[in-house]
Amino acid sequence: MQDIRVRSPFIVRNTLTNFPFDTSTFEIRAWTGGLTADYPVSPTYTKTKQKINSLQTQVYVNASNLLKEDLEANPTLYVAPGSTVAAQTYFIGDKESKFCEIKQTWTNGATGSTGATQTDSFFILDGWIDSTESQGDVDVLLSSDSNHIYRQFATGATSRIHFKKDNLSSISVTDSYGTSTISLTGSSTISNQYIQSIVTPTTEPSSLITFTYSSPTRSYYVHVNCTDNCIYDNWNVIFKNKFGVLETISFNKKHSSSISITNQDYKRSLVDYNGDFDNTLHISKQFNVVGLEEVTLNTDYLPEYMNQTIKELLLSEQIWAYVKGILIPLTLSDKSWTKKTRLNDKLIQYTMKFKYSQESINNII
Repeated sequence: MQDIRVRSPFIVRNTLTNFPFDTSTFEIRAWTGGLTADYPVSPTYTKTKQKINSLQTQVYVNASNLLKEDLEANPTLYVAPGSTVAAQTYFIGDKESKFCEIKQTWTNGATGSTGATQTDSFFILDGWIDSTESQGDVDVLLSSDSNHIYRQFATGATSRIHFKKDNLSSISVTDSYGTSTISLTGSSTISNQYIQSIVTPTTEPSSLITFTYSSPTRSYYVHVNCTDNCIYDNWNVIFKNKFGVLETISFNKKHSSSISITNQDYKRSLVDYNGDFDNTLHISKQFNVVGLEEVTLNTDYLPEYMNQTIKELLLSEQIWAYVKGILIPLTLSDKSWTKKTRLNDKLIQYTMKFKYSQESINNII
């Protein structure tokens, strides 16, 4: 089953070569849950396209715009159930992924005959691909083979690594105490269990997590580097990465907050219907006062391999901060980024501004 990231184009085209068709009908079915129990009887979408000219050999449709609907991350599930590696894997949210089946039928309008059909199955995530990449499968959903996090024993540093369950043989964690294995659960035939995650270890300065797959045999190695810093509060910024799953960057240096206020006012009379005057009241009356907070965060000094993770944070459509056990939805204020390297900048540290997505006064729309 091919993995598809639907923030980038996903072109489905026919491979029929031995039937003289002029029209292709695409039946698109998308669902969450089990492969059979939740399979929709009727197509979610149906698209019919004709050839533009007789020399055209293929008809295609971009399915991304249809399939990206209703994909929503679940940060509450991401930060639970703790900040240590458990002998158990955890599932992603029910709305973070879906299965998809696309069936094509070709018709020859001149003869009224219908040719063979083609059916393909896909797994859908709300991610994107670089301009130099093409849609394809990924086993461990991280851009870098290393992950740098900061731990504070009082507040914790929540970080997870997502991986594909299909054909996964084992997961092992190696640190100063030796090597231990993580037990695997769940089924790769259920959408929210097809991609799973483990909490990264935070009790050791350095750990190596090995993912081993079969058919064909292959291994992936993720180095987790932890640093203690108890001076400032640890702002764990959680964001949806390029693979469509949640990831963490810790901002554990100086941070500051500000608030911007907008309001409207009008003038009113202070004389009541009896002619009495009360000069303790406001002539200029304010209403619709709105406050929007902004926070400026600083990373620690980072290794250069974290640049790709920073880039994915900047391009993410969903961001939260996890501070002292509280999830705060954020939007990024910065509109540009200058990549730093050890050659040019020696030490790599980033400052970023985020706006609170919700206003200071609870005003749910």
